[in-house]
Amino acid sequence: MNPSLSRSNWPAIVLMSLGLFLVACSESGNNPSNNTSDNTTAGTTDDATEDAIGDATELALELVADKTFRITWEPRDGAQSYRVFENPDGVTGYSPISEALEPSTHLFDHRIALYLRINASYLVETCYASGCVSSDAAFVTGTLDEAVGYIKASNAEGGYLSPGQQESPFIVGGDRFGSAISLSDDGKTLAVSAPGEDSAAMGVDGIQDDNADMDTGAVYVFVRDDERWQQQAYLKADNHERICCLGSTSLSLSGDGDTLAVGTNGVNRYTIEVFTGEVYIFTRTNGVWQQQASVQPGFLTDAQGNTYDKYFGWSVSLNYDGDKLVVGAPDEGSAATGVNGNQDDDSVNGAGAAYVFDRTAGEWQEQAYLKASNTGARFAFGYSVVISADGSTIVVGAVGEASIASGILGRPTSEEVIQDFSNDKAGAAYVFVRSGDSWQQEAFIKASDPEEDDRFGGAIALSADGNTLAVAASGDDGYTGAVYVFARNSGKWVQQAYLNASNKDLARFAQFGSAISISADGNTLAIGAWGEGGFSNGINGDQYAVLPKPSYGRPEGAIYIGAAYVFTRNVSEWRQVAYVKATNNTADVENISVSYGEALALSGDGQTLVVGTNEEAGGTNQINGDRFDSSAPGAGAVFVY
Repeated sequence: MNPSLSRSNWPAIVLMSLGLFLVACSESGNNPSNNTSDNTTAGTTDDATEDAIGDATELALELVADKTFRITWEPRDGAQSYRVFENPDGVTGYSPISEALEPSTHLFDHRIALYLRINASYLVETCYASGCVSSDAAFVTGTLDEAVGYIKASNAEGGYLSPGQQESPFIVGGDRFGSAISLSDDGKTLAVSAPGEDSAAMGVDGIQDDNADMDTGAVYVFVRDDERWQQQAYLKADNHERICCLGSTSLSLSGDGDTLAVGTNGVNRYTIEVFTGEVYIFTRTNGVWQQQASVQPGFLTDAQGNTYDKYFGWSVSLNYDGDKLVVGAPDEGSAATGVNGNQDDDSVNGAGAAYVFDRTAGEWQEQAYLKASNTGARFAFGYSVVISADGSTIVVGAVGEASIASGILGRPTSEEVIQDFSNDKAGAAYVFVRSGDSWQQEAFIKASDPEEDDRFGGAIALSADGNTLAVAASGDDGYTGAVYVFARNSGKWVQQAYLNASNKDLARFAQFGSAISISADGNTLAIGAWGEGGFSNGINGDQYAVLPKPSYGRPEGAIYIGAAYVFTRNVSEWRQVAYVKATNNTADVENISVSYGEALALSGDGQTLVVGTNEEAGGTNQINGDRFDSSAPGAGAVFVY
């Protein structure tokens, strides 16, 4: 396997832990009528007239999985209605989040983005015939563990722990549910892969409860109604007799949630030989899923009949309506450059390529063949791919690109600099734009200070309009990692931000940027760091808490647990708003949930974040089941925030 494609082979450990609990507190003196962002008149009176109107109610704030604040209040005699108010951040002020509620109603469920409500507070206004009075405020506190959703496969199975380096165990086997994740724009459809799943089923909703075909892999689709998440489909390849690990590195939902593309890792599971790779397309109609197609590139073998090793399907991305697909093949070996060059060539080992497909009347056709403008050996062009919502912009990452160029358009732009390949695995990103049926390269983007092994382009994310681009460099600063944000205006790209983890000094080897996802408007960015070692739970816990037992020789004594970080943008300024962890971390070193943050997805509206931990040990197969059951190492899980 090409070294540029290799994931870290560091041993993994599974940890389960205690969750922290939110306690809501209350405080007097809040008047929503004086502080509503929409200038709503709440009718609240001062203390002198309150007795004439009636008593304010007393409220309580309860955490409910998933993503829900349950606000309840005591009934008041004579009340004609109630209304709930929110101050989302402690600064904005109170505004109503409910209509006038019937006097018989004493409960309101508020489903929100937990990472955007860390400093929120709530009031309930009680209205009588003669006026309204507000309650004391209830404040959000703690790490919100109990409000975090916990989703498992319906046939979750684990492996076992095997002794590893320095007395730290690693996981053998397991379904590895959570290896790849994708969300629809509205956050109500979720696809999760489990590449180690073993059933012999084929197609849609086959029999799940056998282990007759090892590591064929599966994808699970979940949907959320107004009440809860439920599994909608269990998807398998229709020809899995030779493929390994469906969805091991890639899957993508269309923005509308009705089309799903799933890649394979290009390995024959019986011979361990590499083959070209394949992408499976599933579609949903009226809640029913079916496999619509599978796609491969146009040239599969050379003149002698030898199969080209491409790793086609290592990365995939669909546009909003699911009619345009880009597929990365980072081990493709042609010497071509640019757009639609000669595919029938295998002379440059691991150069990489990307393929564009269009769907018309249910039929998929290859539309374009994209290569780096400076093709080189082991560049792994296609390691990551992304397409804008309208399908007019594509960005391709080349994690192994080795030129000494830096900045936008590879400044300085001389051919000598771009073709000097002495900066091994510095990485690059290539932007392509579409006009009609034609594609052309718009930009060649490098880190502003590229160094060997930065792996710039290992993960990329693009806003819906294609004008905000995030590029990860998980190898930056000795694999601490960094993320660069770029903005486009009238076809011109500029670097807008350089982001690090807030606990960077703890996060050596964290690989900040191992996964990234951005909201449709480009203003919310989630970043995974699967090697981060902080030992806490939930949202904004102690970023510097570590386990006392040393692991893998790390000086801070932390284990590769993983974290996610949420950043938001105001105009052009970025700031970190949340440090996000799993909610079942415990101090038992043999039950550590590692690889958290290796995959994550943010909904298009920026209101739902899902983070995978594919070596989590929970043995339950129930949604929001017992997250402290550590009987299935490597089964995997996803957490919903």
